[in-house]
Amino acid sequence: MIIDTHVHFWDPARGDDILIVQRDASMRHRFFPEDLWPHMKRHGIARCVVMQSAPHEDETRHLLAITAGIPWIHGVIGWSDLESPAFTDRLRALQEAGPVIGLRVMLHRLEDEAWITRPAVLNGLRTLAAAGLSLDMVMGTAHLAPVRHALMAVPNLRAIVNHGATPPIGSPVMAAWMEGIAALARDTGAWCKFSALHEAALPVKSFAGIVPSAEHLWRCFGAPRLLFASNWPCCDRVAGFDDCVADFHALMAHVQASPAQVNAILGVNALDAYRVHQPAAPAPSRP
Repeated sequence: MIIDTHVHFWDPARGDDILIVQRDASMRHRFFPEDLWPHMKRHGIARCVVMQSAPHEDETRHLLAITAGIPWIHGVIGWSDLESPAFTDRLRALQEAGPVIGLRVMLHRLEDEAWITRPAVLNGLRTLAAAGLSLDMVMGTAHLAPVRHALMAVPNLRAIVNHGATPPIGSPVMAAWMEGIAALARDTGAWCKFSALHEAALPVKSFAGIVPSAEHLWRCFGAPRLLFASNWPCCDRVAGFDDCVADFHALMAHVQASPAQVNAILGVNALDAYRVHQPAAPAPSRP
Protein backbone atom coordinates (compact mmCIF):
# COMPACT_ATOMS: atom_id res chain seq x y z
CA MET A 1 0.00 0.00 0.00
CA ILE A 2 1.31 3.43 -0.98
CA ILE A 3 0.67 6.34 1.38
CA ASP A 4 1.43 9.93 0.43
CA THR A 5 2.37 11.38 3.80
CA HIS A 6 2.13 15.05 2.90
CA VAL A 7 -0.66 16.82 1.01
CA HIS A 8 -2.41 20.13 1.56
CA PHE A 9 -5.94 21.37 0.92
CA TRP A 10 -6.98 25.01 1.08
CA ASP A 11 -9.41 27.60 -0.17
CA PRO A 12 -7.95 31.12 -0.46
CA ALA A 13 -11.44 32.55 -0.12
CA ARG A 14 -11.35 31.58 3.57
CA GLY A 15 -8.47 33.96 4.20
CA ASP A 16 -6.37 31.49 6.20
CA ASP A 17 -2.84 32.63 7.04
CA ILE A 18 -1.00 30.43 4.53
CA LEU A 19 2.38 31.82 3.51
CA ILE A 20 2.73 30.05 0.17
CA VAL A 21 -0.70 31.30 -0.91
CA GLN A 22 0.29 34.82 0.03
CA ARG A 23 3.65 34.65 -1.77
CA ASP A 24 2.92 32.65 -4.93
CA ALA A 25 0.07 33.56 -7.26
CA SER A 26 0.06 30.05 -8.75
CA MET A 27 -1.07 28.72 -5.37
CA ARG A 28 -4.02 31.11 -5.04
CA HIS A 29 -6.58 28.55 -6.07
CA ARG A 30 -8.82 26.16 -4.22
CA PHE A 31 -7.19 22.75 -3.85
CA PHE A 32 -9.58 20.13 -2.47
CA PRO A 33 -9.70 16.31 -2.22
CA GLU A 34 -11.42 15.93 -5.58
CA ASP A 35 -8.49 17.72 -7.21
CA LEU A 36 -5.94 15.39 -5.65
CA TRP A 37 -7.73 12.10 -6.26
CA PRO A 38 -6.90 11.75 -10.01
CA HIS A 39 -3.17 12.00 -9.18
CA MET A 40 -3.46 9.39 -6.45
CA LYS A 41 -5.48 7.03 -8.62
CA ARG A 42 -3.02 7.36 -11.52
CA HIS A 43 -0.11 6.28 -9.31
CA GLY A 44 -1.90 3.65 -7.24
CA ILE A 45 -1.70 5.67 -4.02
CA ALA A 46 -4.18 4.22 -1.52
CA ARG A 47 -4.10 6.87 1.20
CA CYS A 48 -2.79 10.31 2.06
CA VAL A 49 -2.01 12.28 5.20
CA VAL A 50 -3.45 15.80 5.17
CA MET A 51 -1.25 18.57 6.59
CA GLN A 52 -2.29 21.83 8.17
CA SER A 53 -1.12 24.95 6.34
CA ALA A 54 -2.06 27.75 8.75
CA PRO A 55 -1.20 28.10 12.46
CA HIS A 56 -4.83 28.21 13.56
CA GLU A 57 -7.16 25.57 14.99
CA ASP A 58 -10.00 26.83 12.80
CA GLU A 59 -8.08 25.73 9.69
CA THR A 60 -7.65 22.26 11.22
CA ARG A 61 -11.40 22.05 11.78
CA HIS A 62 -11.95 23.09 8.17
CA LEU A 63 -9.67 20.27 6.98
CA LEU A 64 -11.59 17.80 9.13
CA ALA A 65 -14.86 19.01 7.62
CA ILE A 66 -13.84 18.76 3.97
CA THR A 67 -12.22 15.34 4.39
CA ALA A 68 -14.94 13.75 6.55
CA GLY A 69 -16.05 10.36 5.28
CA ILE A 70 -13.40 10.05 2.55
CA PRO A 71 -11.97 6.53 2.94
CA TRP A 72 -8.56 7.32 1.46
CA ILE A 73 -7.78 10.04 4.01
CA HIS A 74 -5.36 8.40 6.45
CA GLY A 75 -5.80 11.25 8.91
CA VAL A 76 -5.27 14.96 9.47
CA ILE A 77 -2.20 16.60 10.98
CA GLY A 78 -3.53 19.73 12.62
CA TRP A 79 -2.29 22.69 14.59
CA SER A 80 -2.74 23.76 18.21
CA ASP A 81 -0.79 25.97 20.59
CA LEU A 82 1.62 23.68 22.42
CA GLU A 83 2.41 26.46 24.91
CA SER A 84 -1.18 27.10 25.92
CA PRO A 85 -2.07 26.29 29.55
CA ALA A 86 -5.25 24.79 28.07
CA PHE A 87 -3.38 22.66 25.52
CA THR A 88 -4.65 19.32 26.88
CA ASP A 89 -8.28 20.40 26.58
CA ARG A 90 -7.74 22.01 23.18
CA LEU A 91 -6.07 18.88 21.85
CA ARG A 92 -8.90 16.71 23.13
CA ALA A 93 -11.45 19.00 21.46
CA LEU A 94 -9.66 18.70 18.13
CA GLN A 95 -9.58 14.91 18.41
CA GLU A 96 -13.30 14.88 19.14
CA ALA A 97 -13.88 16.92 15.97
CA GLY A 98 -12.38 14.26 13.70
CA PRO A 99 -9.41 12.03 12.89
CA VAL A 100 -6.56 14.25 14.08
CA ILE A 101 -3.56 11.88 14.17
CA GLY A 102 -0.91 14.47 15.00
CA LEU A 103 0.06 18.12 15.07
CA ARG A 104 2.53 20.16 13.06
CA VAL A 105 4.73 23.01 14.24
CA MET A 106 5.85 25.65 11.74
CA LEU A 107 9.25 26.44 13.19
CA HIS A 108 10.25 28.46 10.13
CA ARG A 109 7.59 31.03 11.02
CA LEU A 110 8.83 31.66 14.56
CA GLU A 111 11.40 34.28 15.54
CA ASP A 112 12.83 32.12 18.32
CA GLU A 113 14.81 29.37 16.61
CA ALA A 114 14.97 27.48 19.92
CA TRP A 115 11.22 27.78 20.63
CA ILE A 116 10.76 24.02 20.67
CA THR A 117 13.05 23.74 23.70
CA ARG A 118 10.97 26.04 25.92
CA PRO A 119 9.71 24.26 29.07
CA ALA A 120 6.06 24.92 28.24
CA VAL A 121 6.52 23.54 24.72
CA LEU A 122 8.28 20.44 26.05
CA ASN A 123 5.32 19.88 28.37
CA GLY A 124 3.03 20.16 25.37
CA LEU A 125 5.12 17.63 23.49
CA ARG A 126 4.84 15.22 26.44
CA THR A 127 1.07 15.65 26.35
CA LEU A 128 1.07 14.97 22.62
CA ALA A 129 3.15 11.81 23.09
CA ALA A 130 0.90 10.61 25.93
CA ALA A 131 -2.10 11.01 23.61
CA GLY A 132 -0.42 8.72 21.08
CA LEU A 133 -0.16 11.45 18.46
CA SER A 134 2.77 12.43 16.26
CA LEU A 135 4.58 15.70 15.64
CA ASP A 136 5.42 17.03 12.18
CA MET A 137 7.97 19.83 11.93
CA VAL A 138 8.59 22.38 9.19
CA MET A 139 12.15 23.46 9.81
CA GLY A 140 15.49 24.58 8.46
CA THR A 141 19.15 24.22 9.33
CA ALA A 142 18.95 26.59 12.32
CA HIS A 143 16.31 24.40 13.95
CA LEU A 144 18.16 21.09 13.76
CA ALA A 145 20.04 21.41 17.06
CA PRO A 146 17.03 22.66 19.09
CA VAL A 147 14.82 19.93 17.60
CA ARG A 148 17.41 17.31 18.47
CA HIS A 149 17.45 18.63 22.05
CA ALA A 150 13.65 18.56 22.30
CA LEU A 151 13.27 15.06 20.88
CA MET A 152 15.94 13.73 23.20
CA ALA A 153 13.99 15.27 26.10
CA VAL A 154 10.75 13.59 24.93
CA PRO A 155 12.06 10.29 23.52
CA ASN A 156 8.66 8.61 23.25
CA LEU A 157 7.31 11.25 20.86
CA ARG A 158 6.93 10.08 17.28
CA ALA A 159 8.39 12.97 15.29
CA ILE A 160 8.61 13.56 11.56
CA VAL A 161 10.98 16.03 9.89
CA ASN A 162 9.26 17.64 6.92
CA HIS A 163 11.03 17.96 3.58
CA GLY A 164 14.45 16.88 4.81
CA ALA A 165 14.62 20.02 6.98
CA THR A 166 14.83 22.09 3.78
CA PRO A 167 18.42 21.48 2.68
CA PRO A 168 20.05 24.80 1.72
CA ILE A 169 21.10 23.52 -1.70
CA GLY A 170 23.82 25.67 -3.20
CA SER A 171 24.32 27.62 0.03
CA PRO A 172 27.46 27.94 2.17
CA VAL A 173 25.50 26.51 5.13
CA MET A 174 24.96 23.18 3.37
CA ALA A 175 27.72 21.62 5.50
CA ALA A 176 25.94 22.74 8.67
CA TRP A 177 22.71 21.14 7.40
CA MET A 178 24.52 17.88 6.70
CA GLU A 179 26.07 17.85 10.17
CA GLY A 180 22.81 18.76 11.88
CA ILE A 181 20.78 16.15 10.00
CA ALA A 182 23.34 13.47 10.83
CA ALA A 183 23.21 14.32 14.55
CA LEU A 184 19.41 14.40 14.59
CA ALA A 185 19.14 11.02 12.86
CA ARG A 186 21.82 9.51 15.10
CA ASP A 187 20.47 10.71 18.44
CA THR A 188 16.69 10.49 17.96
CA GLY A 189 14.16 8.14 16.40
CA ALA A 190 12.69 10.78 14.10
CA TRP A 191 11.42 9.95 10.64
CA CYS A 192 12.14 12.20 7.66
CA LYS A 193 10.10 12.97 4.56
CA PHE A 194 11.83 12.45 1.24
CA SER A 195 10.12 15.44 -0.34
CA ALA A 196 10.27 19.02 -1.61
CA LEU A 197 13.95 18.80 -2.55
CA HIS A 198 13.29 20.48 -5.90
CA GLU A 199 11.53 23.28 -4.04
CA ALA A 200 14.59 23.69 -1.82
CA ALA A 201 16.73 24.00 -4.93
CA LEU A 202 14.70 26.81 -6.49
CA PRO A 203 15.08 28.70 -8.76
CA VAL A 204 16.94 25.88 -10.55
CA LYS A 205 15.22 22.53 -11.20
CA SER A 206 17.82 19.83 -11.70
CA PHE A 207 17.75 16.17 -10.72
CA ALA A 208 21.52 16.24 -10.32
CA GLY A 209 21.13 19.21 -7.98
CA ILE A 210 19.00 17.28 -5.47
CA VAL A 211 21.04 14.07 -5.48
CA PRO A 212 23.63 15.08 -2.81
CA SER A 213 20.98 16.01 -0.24
CA ALA A 214 18.94 12.91 -1.08
CA GLU A 215 22.01 10.70 -0.68
CA HIS A 216 22.72 12.27 2.71
CA LEU A 217 19.17 11.67 3.93
CA TRP A 218 19.43 8.06 2.75
CA ARG A 219 22.70 7.56 4.62
CA CYS A 220 21.45 9.21 7.81
CA PHE A 221 17.92 7.85 8.16
CA GLY A 222 18.02 4.73 6.02
CA ALA A 223 15.00 3.02 4.51
CA PRO A 224 13.27 2.33 7.88
CA ARG A 225 12.89 6.04 8.72
CA LEU A 226 12.20 7.73 5.39
CA LEU A 227 8.69 8.57 4.16
CA PHE A 228 7.31 9.19 0.68
CA ALA A 229 5.59 12.58 0.39
CA SER A 230 4.49 14.61 -2.63
CA ASN A 231 3.86 17.97 -0.93
CA TRP A 232 0.95 18.50 -3.31
CA PRO A 233 -0.09 21.07 -4.50
CA CYS A 234 3.13 22.92 -3.59
CA CYS A 235 5.06 20.50 -5.81
CA ASP A 236 3.22 21.96 -8.80
CA ARG A 237 5.36 25.09 -8.46
CA VAL A 238 8.40 23.13 -9.59
CA ALA A 239 7.82 19.64 -10.87
CA GLY A 240 4.22 18.53 -10.62
CA PHE A 241 2.85 15.36 -9.09
CA ASP A 242 3.96 12.99 -11.86
CA ASP A 243 7.53 14.31 -11.81
CA CYS A 244 7.58 14.03 -8.01
CA VAL A 245 6.75 10.34 -8.21
CA ALA A 246 9.21 9.77 -11.06
CA ASP A 247 12.01 11.55 -9.22
CA PHE A 248 11.35 9.50 -6.09
CA HIS A 249 11.79 6.27 -8.03
CA ALA A 250 14.86 7.66 -9.80
CA LEU A 251 16.41 8.51 -6.43
CA MET A 252 15.61 5.02 -5.15
CA ALA A 253 17.35 3.54 -8.18
CA HIS A 254 20.30 5.89 -7.65
CA VAL A 255 20.86 4.71 -4.06
CA GLN A 256 20.22 1.12 -5.15
CA ALA A 257 17.33 0.60 -2.76
CA SER A 258 15.86 -2.89 -2.74
CA PRO A 259 12.16 -3.47 -3.55
CA ALA A 260 11.50 -4.08 0.16
CA GLN A 261 13.19 -0.79 1.07
CA VAL A 262 11.19 1.11 -1.54
CA ASN A 263 7.96 -0.44 -0.26
CA ALA A 264 8.87 0.57 3.29
CA ILE A 265 9.37 4.21 2.29
CA LEU A 266 6.24 4.22 0.12
CA GLY A 267 3.90 3.01 2.83
CA VAL A 268 5.00 0.63 5.56
CA ASN A 269 6.90 3.30 7.49
CA ALA A 270 3.91 5.64 7.40
CA LEU A 271 1.79 3.12 9.29
CA ASP A 272 4.32 3.23 12.09
CA ALA A 273 4.98 6.97 12.03
CA TYR A 274 1.29 7.87 12.02
CA ARG A 275 -0.02 4.82 13.89
CA VAL A 276 -3.23 4.15 12.07
CA HIS A 277 -2.98 0.40 11.87
CA GLN A 278 -6.45 -0.69 10.84
CA PRO A 279 -6.50 -2.79 7.65
CA ALA A 280 -6.77 -0.68 4.54
CA ALA A 281 -9.90 -0.92 2.45
CA PRO A 282 -9.43 -1.17 -1.32
CA ALA A 283 -8.89 2.23 -2.88
CA PRO A 284 -12.25 3.60 -4.10
CA SER A 285 -12.84 4.30 -7.76
CA ARG A 286 -13.79 7.92 -7.04
CA PRO A 287 -13.30 10.45 -4.25
